[in-house]
Amino acid sequence: MVQLSVYRPPTQVEDEAPEVLSYDRVALRMRDRRFADIVNRARIERANAQCPSCQRVTVQPIELGDAVVNRNGATVPGTATVVGFHCNACRHEWPALERA
Repeated sequence: MVQLSVYRPPTQVEDEAPEVLSYDRVALRMRDRRFADIVNRARIERANAQCPSCQRVTVQPIELGDAVVNRNGATVPGTATVVGFHCNACRHEWPALERA
């Protein structure tokens, strides 16, 4: 025979009114943060679009493995953190820095 015990919280706890979060406020904050990340990534990629060694545009970003994964298990393009760039022509690599 299996005995099942049930947890019951103490009855002396006073129930306060729960905090109600505004979905619009939270969604706007998340959307603003996500938009800022997209803009920063585009700026970094644009600033590093040309190889500083050979001046060619055969550049690919070097990304971390922290990309967002969709429901099918595939990574969402453009969501990983860019840490550097690699030139396919001269094999030069450099860190991802915002250049003026």
